[in-house]
Amino acid sequence: MRMPDRDNPFAWRAKAKEGRKGAARLLEELTEEEVSRYMDMARDQVRHEERLVGLKLTLAAVAVVIVVYDMAHGLANGITSWHIGGLALAAALGYWPWKVRSYRLLWMKHLAAAKAELARRGSQT
Repeated sequence: MRMPDRDNPFAWRAKAKEGRKGAARLLEELTEEEVSRYMDMARDQVRHEERLVGLKLTLAAVAVVIVVYDMAHGLANGITSWHIGGLALAAALGYWPWKVRSYRLLWMKHLAAAKAELARRGSQT
């Protein structure tokens, strides 16, 4: 007997695979002009995620420094609520760069899929 999706903690994997297949089928249905415009949109999104890169790297570096300092100081002198607050601050500072990285990777996959679709169409003719 199959476990229902609502009770299966790994159901997202199967749904993600179905979603990737559906996206590939969608690209097959688009005209070359529409795929080209989709590539432009994906490229613009990648560029959008890459702006303010200096600020994002600085925030990520500050978050790492806070974690290292808090852990070293806390282990040497005992962990207090200030250390917990510092770790929460580090998590808040590191969230934006991490999220931007994941979005950038996602859009790069969209861009690669559109390029692959155009290449596939070019090889068919």
